[in-house]
Amino acid sequence: MDMGTLRITEAELARDIHAVLAKVQTGVEVIVEQDHRPVALIRTPLPHGRLLSESIALAEARGTTAIPDEGFMKDVEEGIAERSRPWIGCAPGSAGKNPLQRQDRAARPWPTRSNRF
Repeated sequence: MDMGTLRITEAELARDIHAVLAKVQTGVEVIVEQDHRPVALIRTPLPHGRLLSESIALAEARGTTAIPDEGFMKDVEEGIAERSRPWIGCAPGSAGKNPLQRQDRAARPWPTRSNRF
């Protein structure tokens, strides 16, 4: 629920940051100004993605006739599990390894002249 925009000075923000954050939680965007120029914007973070229930409701509202196959829920659960696993990153001793590779996957060497088909 969007409640509009509120402009305040940095002094007003410093005086009662808790009240400002309470307004932000209700959907108000707060623009902090210094000498009548905006220097900061405080708002709730944008949502990432869409819930599965929202996707289903949207599909029903559009009158879709699509029916998920038997493996649909399994695919969804695997996708959720995949996103929940930690990333390796560039940890000490990881030289030569793919930093984007998941911890639970077997290492696959990058293609070289000797291992190409």
